[in-house]
Amino acid sequence: MADAEEIAIRRSGDVAVVQAPSYISEESGQQISSAVASLQHDGVTGVVINMSTADTRRPGPGVPRCAPVSPPTSPAARPAIPSVRS
Repeated sequence: MADAEEIAIRRSGDVAVVQAPSYISEESGQQISSAVASLQHDGVTGVVINMSTADTRRPGPGVPRCAPVSPPTSPAARPAIPSVRS
């Protein structure tokens, strides 16, 4: 089994960006999970997992493809955002 790619993390204050590897295997998924848990333990309250370089187009053998999810098109189908008044 090939070694998993290193998970890159950029942190600024209480926010962090975790760069997903080009292929997310079970092992690299566990690494991402551990990195996020460690960041939370260190006081990070906002985490973004950047999957821009992850190959999400070709699942491995035996892995079912997921259908793309489209946002609702009509305003009635969108959830209402409550307004906050001070």
